[in-house]
Amino acid sequence: MSSLDLGGLLGGADSFPINKVWKQSIRLPSAYTGSGVTVAVLDTGITRVTDLGNRVLARVDFTPDHNGYDAYGHGTHMAGLVAGNGALSGGTYAGAAPKANVVSVKVAGRDGSTDVSVVIAAMQWIVTHRSTYNIRVVNLSFGTDAIQSYLLDPLDYAVEQMWRSGIVVVVAAGNRGSLPGTINKPADDPFVITVGAADLVGTASTSDDVVADFSSRGPTHDLVTKPDLVAPGVGMVSNRAPGSTLDLEHPAARVGDSYFKGSGTSQAAAIVSGVAALMIQAKPSITPDVLKAVLMGTANKNMGGLLGFLGLSGAGAGLVDATAAVNAALAGTYASKPANKGLLNVGSTGLGLVQLSRDSSALVYSDLNGDGVLDLVTGEVDALGSAFLGSTWSKAWPDNPWAPYVYEAVGWDGKTWGGKTWGGTSWGGKTWGGKTWG
Repeated sequence: MSSLDLGGLLGGADSFPINKVWKQSIRLPSAYTGSGVTVAVLDTGITRVTDLGNRVLARVDFTPDHNGYDAYGHGTHMAGLVAGNGALSGGTYAGAAPKANVVSVKVAGRDGSTDVSVVIAAMQWIVTHRSTYNIRVVNLSFGTDAIQSYLLDPLDYAVEQMWRSGIVVVVAAGNRGSLPGTINKPADDPFVITVGAADLVGTASTSDDVVADFSSRGPTHDLVTKPDLVAPGVGMVSNRAPGSTLDLEHPAARVGDSYFKGSGTSQAAAIVSGVAALMIQAKPSITPDVLKAVLMGTANKNMGGLLGFLGLSGAGAGLVDATAAVNAALAGTYASKPANKGLLNVGSTGLGLVQLSRDSSALVYSDLNGDGVLDLVTGEVDALGSAFLGSTWSKAWPDNPWAPYVYEAVGWDGKTWGGKTWGGTSWGGKTWGGKTWG
């Protein structure tokens, strides 16, 4: 996928059976629904679907589409797993936090293309507008195979800025398989919550669960242990984006008229983003570092049986346990034992090269000089053709070079700012995650 591996929709959407047991497996509580908490879904936009009601507070579009809607099909699937209420399925296909609010931040259009520079600009928008929409969690179901050290990398720097602003950042580990060292960037960043995919093999019991074959393993290239934990990521049913690229290419993945099936660490990350919203509803004062400590400390280590877990590569702390996490958040069990405690002075400087943040096997094109011809985006420029400047983080959002080009709308209909258009991106090479749906 362009310069990013937007995380997943792995092959097998047509062959894996529907996962009907994931809510029981992670002990999803009924007393908490994510009400009042907003999750930003940085992805391909969101199609208007009944299951999200009027809980999509804003649609922000960094693409030339200038509408915020999902023409590719990935973002709608993620949003449903985070916050869909399952209205069109009698609740069967509800997400993890069925009353949470959503802000859609669209960075890729119908062909699924985007650039690291676009994503970084979108992250700055989220930080700037976090108070306006009460954004407490960001779901990042994407990544690149770049190996630049997180201590220098601009993409890692951006996710750390979100984290330090008080936003919980949940990132898909990647779908590059079971070999060591396959964790994607920015899931390689030690601050964020990196999520791998569990295969529940069709049962609610965790004793037979395994890490999905496609789920990326650590350590990272900086020798950071990842992923942090796993969540259900095989045969996951969520909202369909009718007429989108994925919908048209993989009709066998449709589940009825309103839903779609897919597998990947993207889906696993979306589940954990929803669980994070439940925890914040229960304990609004919880910080990202404490929330991460709670998720890891309460994760179910009984995957494959207690002895099986000891040799289970790629599971991190274990399978997310939503009830235990909410209860521990309420009790303040980990309040004095936050995660990332030893990392306070070793965050990313962001002074590395943006070219080294891009995926190694994909080509991104944009109209860099405004002549109507697409140019290869390479080197230290952004997708607008401007010199890439990490220092824009120190400026207010209206002064950001991307600000005039961004479409913003309140809710589903209310347009507030159209912005200027730009040449957009196209791409050559692999599909998202190097895999297809079928």
